[in-house]
Amino acid sequence: MKTNKNKTILLVEDDHVSALAGSILLKKYGYDVVMANTGQKAVDTALSSDDIDLVLMDIDLGPGINGTDAASKILDSKKIPVVFLTAHGDRAVIEKVRSITRYGYVKKNSGDFVLLSSIEMAFELFETQKKYEENMIGLKQLSENINEVFWLRDAGTDNVIYVNPAYERVWGEPYSSLYEDPHSFTRRIHPEDLPAVMEARDNVVNHGMMSQLEYRLHNNDGGVKWIQSKNYPVYDSSGSIVRYVGLALDNTETKNLSESVKLKEQQYRLLFNRMMNGFALHEIICDSEGEPVDYRFLDVNPMFEKLTGLSGDDIIGKTAREVLPGIEDFWIETYGRVALTGKHAAFDHYSAPLKKHYHVMAYAPVRGRFAVVFEDITDSIKLHDELAEINAELEAYAGELQLALTELEQKNDELTRANERLIAGKARYRSIVQNTHGGLMIIDDNYTITYVNRELLFLTGYTHDELVGNDFLKIIDARFRDDIAARYRRRQDGYGELPVYEALIVTKDGAAKYCDFRVSVFRDENGRTNSVIQILDITRTRQMLDSAREGEEKFRNLAEFAPYAILIHQGDFWVYANNEAEKISGYSRTELQRMRFWEFVAPEFRDVVRSRGIKR
Repeated sequence: MKTNKNKTILLVEDDHVSALAGSILLKKYGYDVVMANTGQKAVDTALSSDDIDLVLMDIDLGPGINGTDAASKILDSKKIPVVFLTAHGDRAVIEKVRSITRYGYVKKNSGDFVLLSSIEMAFELFETQKKYEENMIGLKQLSENINEVFWLRDAGTDNVIYVNPAYERVWGEPYSSLYEDPHSFTRRIHPEDLPAVMEARDNVVNHGMMSQLEYRLHNNDGGVKWIQSKNYPVYDSSGSIVRYVGLALDNTETKNLSESVKLKEQQYRLLFNRMMNGFALHEIICDSEGEPVDYRFLDVNPMFEKLTGLSGDDIIGKTAREVLPGIEDFWIETYGRVALTGKHAAFDHYSAPLKKHYHVMAYAPVRGRFAVVFEDITDSIKLHDELAEINAELEAYAGELQLALTELEQKNDELTRANERLIAGKARYRSIVQNTHGGLMIIDDNYTITYVNRELLFLTGYTHDELVGNDFLKIIDARFRDDIAARYRRRQDGYGELPVYEALIVTKDGAAKYCDFRVSVFRDENGRTNSVIQILDITRTRQMLDSAREGEEKFRNLAEFAPYAILIHQGDFWVYANNEAEKISGYSRTELQRMRFWEFVAPEFRDVVRSRGIKR
């Protein structure tokens, strides 16, 4: 930066004496001086030299161009401070000078101090203006390359001093329109938001209050942009607001994203609060060696509270060992693996502190945290156990039925080959029973049928709705109802009662059927007595047994009065002998039944017997 000793002043003065005196004064204070005595010489000298730092210009220069015109020509081509010298102080001269330059003027004969001070002030003002312009260039370069709209306005007139090109992109209008009409930007602002925008402007200009607000703009396509705006006051050296600065950012994308996030959060929270499963978010707590030792509740949904009986307000922020003293290590170890490895887990387990069984699915949204979705399966577990007990009882009774059928089969095997059809019929009957297990119904303590199977419907001819909900005695023959009702009451009262009996049932079409009844009793969860009754149709069996007994009796009557001996053997022993056999052999029936077959045959005739086809 130049000092007074190397700054050069172009002194323009047509009066030789005044020029000489001025030159001496300026040189005395360290300035270099170049002189010109006409306006044109001043223009030529200033424009031809790069060493001129200031022009000290007399206004009245005689013939030719005057000082103000010469200064105008110089300033049209070169930025340089110009200080005018004049002998006049009238208003017209002053306004003329001010219209050309703001570096001031000095009246001649005002004294050396005034002249030198004016020159120094002109140099300072020039340097300040130079720095300001440099700063404005940097500011302009910056503002023209940012996404935000930037403007500078005069606080008094509201005229736009500067607006950057981003205005065109955001407002959709040429930024030149804002210079022409400072308030044209309001045409795009949503009518509902315009009062707030104007109020923010008034607060900045009139009260020096920085403003920050959000408002909407209408697009050319009919859409809406969201603008985030800030306004700042600019003060002069006296503290007065002379200008204000505005920044406006197109915040539409962020606003839409924010609204989308809010909507998703609302949807998530709605799902979170209304989901039918319990949900909880936790963070795992490890010891110094990184082993899980506890976990902390971070968030729970309403169903969590319902399924556990724990209040979210009471437990959030607390650890599991604080909330559930005595919690099993299983829970902490399992959740620790999920939170630290990221591997999900699904399991059923019993919580001793809560006294409930839960089905749990656990996963890790981030390392160190885990979320659980669970449901209370206590009732399902209890029902499963009760059904297992009922199934065990039914299987036991089915075993008893199978044993009875086996015994019946053994008895049938004792019948003679003459009864093969009867035996075959019984076998078919047993096969049907074994495959169908007969009819089955469950009645409550009010004699009301609560369940029937398909075979019972087939057996009785009734439909499901005709039986369920009705008195089970309706299918019992009237002759057996009192007896069966008495048996039922004794069994309910805890007295010993045989679980197997026979009775007649009456089908829907009025037919009577003999059935085998097998009864078992259980109590439901309310302590009420229920009975499971298995009903097997044995009508044909009874008819065939009666027929077999009748045939056997006829056979015995004929055999006893036959005029010849009749003996029947089974295996090695005689199993039957009639009266003639006793007479002919001399043995009693008891003695014959103790003898083996070959003991009855004389040794010399045994070969003959064998040859006739009777083989041992």
